[in-house]
Amino acid sequence: MPWSSYQAQRLAWEETVLERELPQFAFVNRNTADKTYVTGWECSPDNIHSYQFVLIIPLRYPDQMPALYVTSPYRLFCRDGTLLPACSHEFHTRQSSPLEGHTQICHSNESEWDPSMSCLRALFRGIIWTHCYEQHLRTGRTINQHYEEIKARLA
Repeated sequence: MPWSSYQAQRLAWEETVLERELPQFAFVNRNTADKTYVTGWECSPDNIHSYQFVLIIPLRYPDQMPALYVTSPYRLFCRDGTLLPACSHEFHTRQSSPLEGHTQICHSNESEWDPSMSCLRALFRGIIWTHCYEQHLRTGRTINQHYEEIKARLA
């Protein structure tokens, strides 16, 4: 199934921006609407851990928000050794389907998503999420607490 003309142009523009701003990420199956996604790797700040992201582009993109997953490591754990919660405001995670078992990152509220937002924005938020996750592993504070600290520093 092909994208509409507008969607195809939008995704081509996003691919150009992504190649420039986050070259470690790439579109896959960009011309096939029901199979398009973005994937790539991000290293932790200390270059010890690597995280693979998959950003699934929905059929109604850009009107509908894409879903962002961490697909490697397969399972993510809290500092205390328990599995990272599947749906948690404190950890900025969402229910993880269609990639069942993988952590879905809450990069935006669906109700606040609008077509001016981009794949690049979602991926940047995923990168920030991994930095906050790494801090959680060191300190035990939640991902949300680390997000709030970052927001306060930028205000």
